[in-house]
Amino acid sequence: MIKLIVSDLDGTLLTKFKSITKENQETLIEAQKQGCILALATGRGYDSTQQFVPMLKMDQYNGYMIMNNGQRLIDLKNKNTTINGYITADDAKKVLSFAQKHEIQLVMDGEKGFAFYSPKNLRIYRDIYRFLIKILPHFRPILGRIHIFSLFGFLKSQEVKIINVASDIVDSYDKIGLAHTKISLDKSMSELLEAFQDQFEVMRVSENWVDISPKGLTKLVGIRQIMEIHDIKDDEVLTMGDSDNDVTMISAFPHGVAMGNANERIKSLAKFSTKTNSENGVAHAVRRFVLNK
Repeated sequence: MIKLIVSDLDGTLLTKFKSITKENQETLIEAQKQGCILALATGRGYDSTQQFVPMLKMDQYNGYMIMNNGQRLIDLKNKNTTINGYITADDAKKVLSFAQKHEIQLVMDGEKGFAFYSPKNLRIYRDIYRFLIKILPHFRPILGRIHIFSLFGFLKSQEVKIINVASDIVDSYDKIGLAHTKISLDKSMSELLEAFQDQFEVMRVSENWVDISPKGLTKLVGIRQIMEIHDIKDDEVLTMGDSDNDVTMISAFPHGVAMGNANERIKSLAKFSTKTNSENGVAHAVRRFVLNK
């Protein structure tokens, strides 16, 4: 019997428009009513994950958020936060050097807020960030109603910082993201892995985005912590995902499910598959393995 349901967000529970369908929402709420624990496991940070908690009534049913690919676990019922590690300022500077060399966008998420580096060919993004920095203090309540802003966590009460040189980095960070076109990331991936795979978890989560997390921290870390709290066994866990930052949680359990839109690596590792994220694949998997419908 499944006791813990773990779902990735982007490409899994969320549609391409970054929303939860009514079918997925109602199915997950029904599973929680029947006693299952629901955990959202994502590369996102707090603000862009927490917005989905009330939709799924997770705060009422002892739910969890596994954020930044396992770097942070939040127990929604007891309001407890477990921090599993950080990327130090010195290590962040090494990634910045790589981003500067390859002219790649760098995004760092930390407790004080976001920090961004934009190469010359992507300065338009730097200008957008500077604009947001100016308007957020005045228009935060209004922008909070616009889904696309909350998606990227721009509505944090903390700072949004522009990084130009290494000396601008003085804090530790939860996670680092590298972003550019598919062609640009394809060209730099081999060198990125060679430079950092022994020091960080390096995960290509989409054609345009690479996640960099502290070494040893993946979504599986947060899942194991939940399992220990509730004395849950491997065959009582259902995991669902679509991309490389889901590898550990999909391959670790007998009920690891690949979305129909998952990449080939996930599909090869998963024990089962479901429909795509645009076809309510999460609801189909939960009905099959949890609700027996």
